[in-house]
Amino acid sequence: MPHAPWIPPQGDPNNGDVLDAVVIGGGVTGLAAASSLLLRGVSKLLVLDRNPPGAEGPWATSARMKTLRTAKSGMGPTPGVPSLSPRAWYEATYGAEAWEDITFFPLNDWVEYLRWFKEVLGLPVQNNADVVDVEALSNGWLRLTAEVDGVTRLVTARRVIVCTGYGGWGGARLPAVLQDLPKKLYAHSSESIDFRALEGLRVGILGVGASAIDNASTALEHGAASVDFYVRRRSVPTLHRAKALINVGCIEGFGYMEGETRFEFLRLLQADGAPPPAHSVQRLREAGSHRLHLGSDITAVNADGDSLTLWANGQPHSLDFLISATGFEVDGRRRPEWQRLLPSMKFVGDDPELPERARQAFAHHPAVDRDYRILEAVPGTCPGLRNVFVLADAAIPSQGVGAVSVIGAAAVAAHAATAVIGTLFAEDSALHLNKMNDYCEPEYAVDDWPDPVESANPASTGRA
Repeated sequence: MPHAPWIPPQGDPNNGDVLDAVVIGGGVTGLAAASSLLLRGVSKLLVLDRNPPGAEGPWATSARMKTLRTAKSGMGPTPGVPSLSPRAWYEATYGAEAWEDITFFPLNDWVEYLRWFKEVLGLPVQNNADVVDVEALSNGWLRLTAEVDGVTRLVTARRVIVCTGYGGWGGARLPAVLQDLPKKLYAHSSESIDFRALEGLRVGILGVGASAIDNASTALEHGAASVDFYVRRRSVPTLHRAKALINVGCIEGFGYMEGETRFEFLRLLQADGAPPPAHSVQRLREAGSHRLHLGSDITAVNADGDSLTLWANGQPHSLDFLISATGFEVDGRRRPEWQRLLPSMKFVGDDPELPERARQAFAHHPAVDRDYRILEAVPGTCPGLRNVFVLADAAIPSQGVGAVSVIGAAAVAAHAATAVIGTLFAEDSALHLNKMNDYCEPEYAVDDWPDPVESANPASTGRA
């Protein structure tokens, strides 16, 4: 590995060479997709990531856990190559005994592992590249416009794989009460936060999920005077139903179920909310005291100079900084790059057989097929759309959470890569057929064949 390149070159008279595939996003799933393609002979490949080198994905920026939340086994971008696995890297770095001693992969080591994975495979990642437009050409190719270090770059590709994780098909979800606040007084948990500046301050946290717990712990560890959680629920979730489905069958088979059945799975997963992991809760306990305000109906948040007043259930709460750990929303209308293609997309919410609550919940999720390809609202009207593969949160109602999990990334990416490879080969079938027809490299020269001799077998009849 890697296999030899096998795709006939294509040319674009208006823009030079055509790439076989572009991956948008260089996080875990993006690395998995790129490696699955590169190792299987798709060499004209590019990964575009808006972040600086080493900061792809949330791991070196907004991930504030000390270890990953998922058990150490069976995770990572490894495309079926054991020597590229997190375990192989960890044992090579620290020894086999060290691997046995950990339950969860340390975050700092995870960051270093992903950087090593990218470098050892020589994956073609273009950093500081923000995709601002995707145009479907009449022949099914896609033209991407990216701002790279302030310079506009045009890239033409036959396939595009979207690996933008959570928030990449929309953005951070912020309560309306925060919209008019000075930005210096609040942040979403996915943003960069200077926790050193929170020393001695009163910090409020919206939410009580894993991200909320991690941000609260980090604030306390940096000397925050106090931390208060404000939670709409009347109890803290403790049951993580998703653990019942951490298996290959669910990761690879979720999309084979009917839409109504898929929704029942999702409804059950969302019913209780996802609890923070036990080791995250233990970290919070060790970080310092905090207060939990359950059943909080927040009606307003007012700014007064360098402080805030949060009104919950009619009572004022004084704070100095607020962190909104309220997750993400899927809505392509918030992303400039998809504006041209949105009118041609079919959405999960368009399915008349889904319950009304499901149609509303997934109104802005593009519908993708079992190969993660976006479906057209009217088949045949936008051929380029079928060459866009979505391995991000937008695909969850159609394909489950595999694409946005460290456990499912490799399997999901390998599946999509197989579809990319298969469709490219089929699309080029005439070229491959011509190559076979024109093949003229004999196995041996006829003149080299030895002269015929009499049979040495006395029982031979001489007949062929």
